[in-house]
Amino acid sequence: MADDDRNAEAALIHTPDQNGIGIQGKDRKRVEQIYTTYLDAVYATDYFSEVHRATMTYGRFFDFAIGLGAAISGGSGLGILAHPSFAWLCAVITTLSIILTVAKSSYDWPGKMKMAAEMTEKYGTLSGKYQMLIEDINYVEQYSEKFEKIFQKLREEQALISTIPSPVLGEEKQREIQAAIKKRIPYKDWWRPQ
Repeated sequence: MADDDRNAEAALIHTPDQNGIGIQGKDRKRVEQIYTTYLDAVYATDYFSEVHRATMTYGRFFDFAIGLGAAISGGSGLGILAHPSFAWLCAVITTLSIILTVAKSSYDWPGKMKMAAEMTEKYGTLSGKYQMLIEDINYVEQYSEKFEKIFQKLREEQALISTIPSPVLGEEKQREIQAAIKKRIPYKDWWRPQ
């Protein structure tokens, strides 16, 4: 009876469906889809991490300049430059501080940093779950209904991540992110159904 079961299973694997794709072919496409989705999630994690880092770099200096401008112009109540001969310097610094304050509210770099940090966390968690799924698939070297259920659950989680327009990084920076992922993840060594 066991031989009959194996023969039936072998026939099922090699029997094409209505689209002419055998079960193995469907598994191969699904496994490739999982791998691609994982790499996309890793890319999104690294992308938003870079957005956060870049925004924090310039935001920190601008916030310092705004605070310094407020202190020097007398916004702190100290009247550091109250002497009339320094009035021109006070005017320049106050003007610069006002311009940076307007820029801060217009470009919303605190909001941009918060959004980038949240997206990094969400995609980081998602990519970690995909990585565990890939490790399990690679360990058993076959695709099963159990893995399909896990994948469907991950797709549902991914659909819950908001698709807000993300800040655009330059093409060169995007290529750097991709190159770093290619170096760090051995995706060419992953198991693939025949």
